[in-house]
Amino acid sequence: MVFHLREPLDPGGTFSILTADNPRGEISGAHDNRRAERALGNELSLWCRPLRLQGCSPDGVHCENSFAAAIAPHLAQTLARRYRQNALYHVDKGVLYLVPCLMADHRKECLGLFAERIVRSRTGG
Repeated sequence: MVFHLREPLDPGGTFSILTADNPRGEISGAHDNRRAERALGNELSLWCRPLRLQGCSPDGVHCENSFAAAIAPHLAQTLARRYRQNALYHVDKGVLYLVPCLMADHRKECLGLFAERIVRSRTGG
């Protein structure tokens, strides 16, 4: 996974990265994803100012619009479950973790430094 930042973001900070795209890992239509993204963004705005970014496969074939949000980890997991996401990303002082939400048979996994997964900004989406 790599991340295309759309807004300035401190890669050494602590925040969660959430998406509402493609619930349960099943590809949804663009309209359904946009509607879910708006709802998630509005909900996150109740607690913080979410920053937009994209999480993409390293080859760029699959991308999901996402938000970086400085909220409590338990709240991030609650929201990810509400939007039927298998997992979310959490950055803790610059270290990136994959945190399972709907996958009971998986454990939190350290993926290294978040800064090493940032690629140049993209437009659109």
